[in-house]
Amino acid sequence: MSDTLPAWLAAIRPDPSDSAFPPLVAQPALHRQGFSLGGALRVTFDPSKGGALRVAGIVPPLGAAHWRLTPVNLGAADWYAVETDLDPLALRGLESLIPCLDAASPRKLSLFALLRVIGPDGRSHDGSSTMVELGPERRGAVFPVSLSDIPAPLLHEAASARLIFFLEARDVDLDLYGLSVTGIAAPPPVVADAALHSLRDRAGVPPVAGPARILSAATRKGWAGKVTDHAEIAKGVFLNIEPGPGRKVAVSRGWSKLEIDFTAAAASRWRSLEFRFAPFADTGRMVALLRVSAMTAQAGPLPVVVILRHYPGQGVPFRDSVLGAGLMLYPDAAPRESRFDLSPYLPDSTALHETGLMLFFPPDTGLLTVEGIEASLADLSAAPPPAAETG
Repeated sequence: MSDTLPAWLAAIRPDPSDSAFPPLVAQPALHRQGFSLGGALRVTFDPSKGGALRVAGIVPPLGAAHWRLTPVNLGAADWYAVETDLDPLALRGLESLIPCLDAASPRKLSLFALLRVIGPDGRSHDGSSTMVELGPERRGAVFPVSLSDIPAPLLHEAASARLIFFLEARDVDLDLYGLSVTGIAAPPPVVADAALHSLRDRAGVPPVAGPARILSAATRKGWAGKVTDHAEIAKGVFLNIEPGPGRKVAVSRGWSKLEIDFTAAAASRWRSLEFRFAPFADTGRMVALLRVSAMTAQAGPLPVVVILRHYPGQGVPFRDSVLGAGLMLYPDAAPRESRFDLSPYLPDSTALHETGLMLFFPPDTGLLTVEGIEASLADLSAAPPPAAETG
């Protein structure tokens, strides 16, 4: 089953409740040519060499449901790949793609990702990742693909786009738990410490939507430390995951840091932190200020999608708006500050706005070490005019 989450270009996982999955559990299917998997994925291979591919649905007593792809006499095939279509409009303005393949293999399996962008005339241009190796331990393997090698006019006029994972080994099983794709644009504007505090502490400007929402070892509430659905873990700060068997997030407090372990929530369709504010009126120049000091256990960058969640009122569904390019976390805890304009996303029909600033984490987040995350709102219209220049 395919699910398009707000802010991700693609998010695909096997769904045991989907009518197509149980038959694969009861009886694996043998394919002698390419086939669809879960509706949004396609598995392709060279059929001219007489090989085949068996696909089974696996629902273990413990752990997440997944597909198992088993090559049968496929060693002579010229290619073997798993692919999905992407919305070409979503590629505009992006700097790179961060595909994440949640998978494992009983033996070493090398593969790489290729983004194929196809123009209106049918001609295409490719960008690819480096080679990545899978092994017996399930993990979220990341395949960054730079879009700098693809001509900008083609990205702007693309008729279609396809993400393809080419598998080098033709005789190794692949356990496929899911796929997510995040788009990364140019870094958002950075607000230095002095500017951040100047905005927040400007004399004569009342606090907007209450005090800043802060998550740190000092602010964590005294609760059990495991989240299986939704919990307020600091004042105005909520941790959310999609509930399911075995899914949880463990939060532990050290002397000066919080450790948030998302490993057991990899199968959830969402993992997020929400910084929720009190109602406020829009002046047309409202901004969110975000200061993050957190590090990942990954070797490379971790893309985090930032969303403004607007709560219109009781009985009305909330509305999500993606804010800029989001942010990136790294294996260091250097503070990073960002500013996001909110007013363009606030409806005119509402006098007072109830909102939350959401940070959505990808499936392969794993362990996140937090020294501090602070979110606040500011009204730039309350800023005093610049001093007149004197000659």
